Amino acid sequence: MKLKHLFMPLTGLAFISLASPSYAFDYKVYPGAGCQPSTSGQAFRADSTGFTNTSTGPETVVCPIVRDRVRFADLLDPAVRVASSNGALLLCSFHSLNIDGGRVADSVPVFQATTSSVVNSLFFGLATLAIPNVQDGTYVIECLLPPNGRVVNYTLGENGETSNGE
Repeated sequence: MKLKHLFMPLTGLAFISLASPSYAFDYKVYPGAGCQPSTSGQAFRADSTGFTNTSTGPETVVCPIVRDRVRFADLLDPAVRVASSNGALLLCSFHSLNIDGGRVADSVPVFQATTSSVVNSLFFGLATLAIPNVQDGTYVIECLLPPNGRVVNYTLGENGETSNGE
């Protein structure tokens, strides 16, 4: 059998192997427009540049992260890209929540802050290893945005199987 006759079957086999379960890193990037005000009546604008506080005072925004894994999976590089305004403090925290939306017992939020008006990333890093991960729970990033402060996007990676949600 000649090499050119093997090309098609080998190419097909390669594509099938790419579609099989993967045990790799799974990163998700969520747009800032996916965030929500923590209470109704807060003044925000969601658009292609992110989620911006349009009020005259600081407001809290909640950015949900849906887990892909039912079983425990290592968190990889949780971060939020934000920009403050006029040197005001912009404070964000990372939490683990249970299925009812309450904080997981023994969960201590991890905080990061900036005063920069330039878009930069706040990484929650290795400190998140101490955050308990419960079955059927989610994660959330909460940010206290000053006036004109904004969330551009936020990311989280999980380590483990990526094919069937476990």
